[in-house]
Amino acid sequence: MKKISDILTDARDIIRERGWSRGTYVNSNTGAVCSLGAIYFACGYMEPAVLELEGGVRDFAFNVTDSDDLEAIRHQGEEAARLLCGVTGSDWLPRWNDYVAVDQHHVEATFADAIAKAKEQGR
Repeated sequence: MKKISDILTDARDIIRERGWSRGTYVNSNTGAVCSLGAIYFACGYMEPAVLELEGGVRDFAFNVTDSDDLEAIRHQGEEAARLLCGVTGSDWLPRWNDYVAVDQHHVEATFADAIAKAKEQGR
């Protein structure tokens, strides 16, 4: 299992690579992810998928991981999300992501604060 700080670091890197999104785990047009979607990808609970549609159109989606450790993996993702919520001061990560976060830079900076806190706690 991954450390919470590693999950948050990987999630921030996923946002840097794919872009940040509101309102959905994965933006089906661009592949950008929300904060929780990035955490779920980083911990291994969800896997990104790209569907090739008719006419060469690409649709970005996600699949739930097929793993015997699915509950433990999901629990780790939820722990990472709770830690990030604590840094944001929000009680629900999707609300912060969709209505409070200003832009991708703000999201990445908040992840950096959460990563530092997780490392401070030895997580």
